[in-house]
Amino acid sequence: MQLVYCLLFFGVYQSAHSQVNELEIVASAGNSFEANNLFLDWTIGEPIISTLEQPDQVLTQGFHQPIYTIVSLKPLNSAIVSVEVFPNPFIAEVMIKASFSEFETGKLELFNLSGQSIWTHTFEGMDLLSQCPASSLSSGTYLLVLSIPEKKIIHSYKLLKTQ
Repeated sequence: MQLVYCLLFFGVYQSAHSQVNELEIVASAGNSFEANNLFLDWTIGEPIISTLEQPDQVLTQGFHQPIYTIVSLKPLNSAIVSVEVFPNPFIAEVMIKASFSEFETGKLELFNLSGQSIWTHTFEGMDLLSQCPASSLSSGTYLLVLSIPEKKIIHSYKLLKTQ
């Protein structure tokens, strides 16, 4: 097993010193998805993770760590909005309750992990009470995204559908 790691390290080390540095991943399984300007890359990684770093190179097991600048979105400010999403995990429906400090216009959207929009609801006002029907969805993980474009607020909630 150590021989495999040694060969993998030398292969990555050699490619890191070539003329063009391309990000490559060696994995037993994985895939890439793209939808609506969202990108998801996944692999089945190692259960134990280690990282070796030098000033000009990084060798990592288990997680994708490309060199990107991470830009975070504004988190929800409790003075502006209070949101409850329940029950989680859910079986037949998800309730979304929100109270805003002032009149807001926005959108709720439920996505599967492939980036496909499954349900959309637009809202206006200071109070929101919405029900997302989900009895026809298969078991799995979903993302509920609340967005208020005017204030550049976006927040997501990870939901688990059981049956």
